[in-house]
Amino acid sequence: MVVCVVYDASFLTLESVFFMKSVALRCVSLLLFVMMNSVMVFAQNNIVANAVKLGNARLSVMLHILSDTKEESSIDTFDVDGFLKETDIYVGTISLFDRWDNEHRTLMERDGAVYHAEVPVDRIEEICGIRVFRNGEFVGGTQVMVNQNKVAGVRIFMSKDGNILSLSYLDGATSEEWMNATGVIQWAHTVDPSFFVPKDKSMYESWESMRDYEVATLWPMFYKNCTSKFSVSAEMSGWVVNNLKEFFASQCVLPYVNNAKDYAHVTVSEPPMDAYSFLDSIDYDPDVFLINSMMFSQRLLLTHILNDPCGGLEEIGETTVSEWQSRISNELRPAVSHCNKLLLDLLAGMSFVEQIERGERLTDIQIKNIKAGFTDDIGLIVLAKNEQVLSGK
Repeated sequence: MVVCVVYDASFLTLESVFFMKSVALRCVSLLLFVMMNSVMVFAQNNIVANAVKLGNARLSVMLHILSDTKEESSIDTFDVDGFLKETDIYVGTISLFDRWDNEHRTLMERDGAVYHAEVPVDRIEEICGIRVFRNGEFVGGTQVMVNQNKVAGVRIFMSKDGNILSLSYLDGATSEEWMNATGVIQWAHTVDPSFFVPKDKSMYESWESMRDYEVATLWPMFYKNCTSKFSVSAEMSGWVVNNLKEFFASQCVLPYVNNAKDYAHVTVSEPPMDAYSFLDSIDYDPDVFLINSMMFSQRLLLTHILNDPCGGLEEIGETTVSEWQSRISNELRPAVSHCNKLLLDLLAGMSFVEQIERGERLTDIQIKNIKAGFTDDIGLIVLAKNEQVLSGK
């Protein structure tokens, strides 16, 4: 029996689980083998490019209970149905504009040993979390990629005493791939930014030299620190590296003035937008930018872009979405050579959300602008948040 560590992205703890090698254990299945595909009766549609779109993602989890004992009598005496009744599985999701710790959980319905759910999501494709509870106590979990146009499936193998032994995924991903990807983001999430922010006052004499130092030295150092203990698969490296860049920009690049004050104890002038050109290295393509670890909320980067550079960008207020986006695109151009529609839409949506979160509900003019200004579902997400304020939730 080999001990392995699984990182669960929503709990900031390491849940120890056991990965079982068939050559080391004689495992007897206590459940009849059920093909995952037989319980997934939903139609499979063609996959389209990722986008912000409200809908449901369908997910099935097949639970297997395994025994490592040689005593055949244990098969007959173990209460499988009782075990399943004591096991609840939830799907965790994080909306685009919510903080990473504001996870919404959907309880999966159980049919025998198969758990299934249609989970509300706001992207065609995104990462969700599976959370397994036994008698109300969390025992483990994993991240999984879901898509509104196809069914996601996971097999969870558990011991009779309720420990997760291993997992397999319908899309071909492995538990090791998810462990490594999650470990990288968790490591970044728990690192104090001061470790990477220069404390030498002389470093802040020129924003140009600081920018060069960030790109040539700090970012490679941060990346190496986060990835040295984990091997990220080629299939996941795109969004994992992008998440790291977004996190680094949010913590170490964009808060330039505040970092100088907090860590080097020096007051510096606001640099021009050129100082934040690291933003141009981030991939804003929807198929990459909209994929976020459960430990990394999209709003982190958006709020720092809105509030840090040049004293903060102007709030959208009652300006039309298109007019505001045109101004912001021009203002950001020295740092982001091409502000695509997705980035501009997300920034506009986040500006509205920040107003709502201050307790200032949208005006009639703003609601009209939102309904006319978005071609994706960002406007619907913003209006839903406004309704929550009106209802006092």
